[in-house]
Amino acid sequence: MSIWIMKPIDHAGVLVDGVLTFETDDSVTNTNTALHYLSSSGTETSLPNAGVTESNLSTADWSLYSGSNHNFGYLFGKVSGVTSANTTPTITNVNSSKLISETFHSNHSNSSNGLDFNADVTGEYQYNASNLTIHAQGEVISFSYLAYSSSTFEPTTFTRTQNNDNGNVYYNGILVGSQSSGSGNEEYPTDYWSLTDFQSNRNAFKDEVISKISTNQNDIIEFLVKNALTPEALKRLHVQLSNDGIIT
Repeated sequence: MSIWIMKPIDHAGVLVDGVLTFETDDSVTNTNTALHYLSSSGTETSLPNAGVTESNLSTADWSLYSGSNHNFGYLFGKVSGVTSANTTPTITNVNSSKLISETFHSNHSNSSNGLDFNADVTGEYQYNASNLTIHAQGEVISFSYLAYSSSTFEPTTFTRTQNNDNGNVYYNGILVGSQSSGSGNEEYPTDYWSLTDFQSNRNAFKDEVISKISTNQNDIIEFLVKNALTPEALKRLHVQLSNDGIIT
């Protein structure tokens, strides 16, 4: 089986959103895979349903192109090796690699979201198209095929649904549908918050914090910006404030 990685890139060439991983039969060619997976029609039913859906899109990440179309891009690669695994790569050790569990993860503190996809951040993230490698948090992921592709699509057109109907698809290294998406607690079991003491005290904590917003606003805002916002969310906030003329 062949293992593939897809990482969305916004109109400015910046890494955004989560990362998709999936397997295909070895007979699938690079051209066919790219054509079907980057297509807005999603008509190829023999391949896993991996792709970015309309619910993943935001105007901060995807620019309007030619009036009514959105411009988007991907890093797209066929994995050939993971240095930490020291063996033929499997979907399991690819998903547990630093690239998927941290660097390309949408919510991890070590996420490289917000960086140019060509960035070279020593020890953290380095994309090397010539050597077909990506360095991530001290690991090296090698590829037999690695490319940046971009295209356009109509905002109202169906884009690929993320599901496992034609083969398992993983988002941020987690099987699609196995955990509630968008919770912000992807590193914990789905029922984590209901099984801890935090659940019973949550309302009291919330009321106490809210009561202090007017007198401790700066401290609370500073904490939220540093600890609650992902790199991608912080980038979006900066873009919005710049567009509004608040940041010049």
